[in-house]
Amino acid sequence: MIFRHKGSKRIGRSLAVAPLAVVLLGFTCSFHIRAAFSPDAIARSVVLVTAYDRETDEWRTGSGFVIHSSGLIATCYHVVAQAESIRVRLPDGRTYSAQLVGADGVRDIAALKIPAYGLVPLRVGDPNKVNYGDKVYTFGYPFPSIMGADLIMTSGAVTGWRSYHNTRIFQLDLQVNPGNSGGPLLNEDGEVIGIVFSRLDPWIFLVLTGEIPTGSIGFAMPITHLQYTLGVERYEIFSRRVPSPPAQTPTTPSPAPTAGSLTIVSGLANLEPAAVGIALQTFHGWWGTRLEFDVYASGPIETEEDIEAIAAGLAYLLGPRILGIRPYIGVGFGWLYARTFLGADFKWGILIVRFEGVFSWSPDPHVNGRLLKLGIGLGW
Repeated sequence: MIFRHKGSKRIGRSLAVAPLAVVLLGFTCSFHIRAAFSPDAIARSVVLVTAYDRETDEWRTGSGFVIHSSGLIATCYHVVAQAESIRVRLPDGRTYSAQLVGADGVRDIAALKIPAYGLVPLRVGDPNKVNYGDKVYTFGYPFPSIMGADLIMTSGAVTGWRSYHNTRIFQLDLQVNPGNSGGPLLNEDGEVIGIVFSRLDPWIFLVLTGEIPTGSIGFAMPITHLQYTLGVERYEIFSRRVPSPPAQTPTTPSPAPTAGSLTIVSGLANLEPAAVGIALQTFHGWWGTRLEFDVYASGPIETEEDIEAIAAGLAYLLGPRILGIRPYIGVGFGWLYARTFLGADFKWGILIVRFEGVFSWSPDPHVNGRLLKLGIGLGW
């Protein structure tokens, strides 16, 4: 509206045009939100996650969502931790066995892989652009054993941020119930900005303070922390628009999959102490590579004259990670040999113990044949 001291016609025209402008502006804004935020489209990417825990003989339930068309699913680590069996049910009813391919126990996030392709992933947003009072949404399967495995959408607002294991997390005025863990937190553009993982338990609050909290208080982990649990897919998922969060040092060790390992004892040849070497191995989700140097001898290596051959090469490995164990198969080529591998890495913290059977083809008799390899090293 424009105010003038002289002439009433200009004021009249402004008053007449203003309501029309407001109506048009409101129509435009509402149309934009409907076009960007489509609950039906988002629902096609939200899944039900169930995990069987042998120790408790119970099935845990939670939510998850598609983050890559190749079958990658994001969820909470506490839903699938130490699970013997993990299942993922898509909204169309298809159910798949899932494998844990990445996890961060400190921040309670995990990545699963199912043998399904052509899935529609949710778009990733920027949690650093969230402000106080921003409206947010979450989708999930609350109380599936009591109320049925139906997908439910709830809405609320961002009320602030909290510190959780040196990580800045969202505090939400939003209903979070058992079964919602692992569901996506979305902004008004339909982009994932977080993973819902916890709530303020009113009963614990009552015991500790003697008061019952009013309202609903939920918490979500910013989506950017998920990228450190993924393999090469993270470059496609997070390179579009989300910057990396500042580097932070966790206060406790994370059970994330091995990204790399350094084996300081390479192995035994023909069940004799005849091969000693070093190997640098890296894994990215399912696949990995290894650069290896081995020294062979006819007996214990005591002097330079005992050394019969030196073999060096590059190996390609393929295998899933199942909790603390990664079984794998592989093939390697290098100076003096061609090889196939069959082995497994056992990881406790940063310690790795490696058992491996190797079949080598080489013109050098000390390198050729079957090898049983044992390794002790460090992983990160």
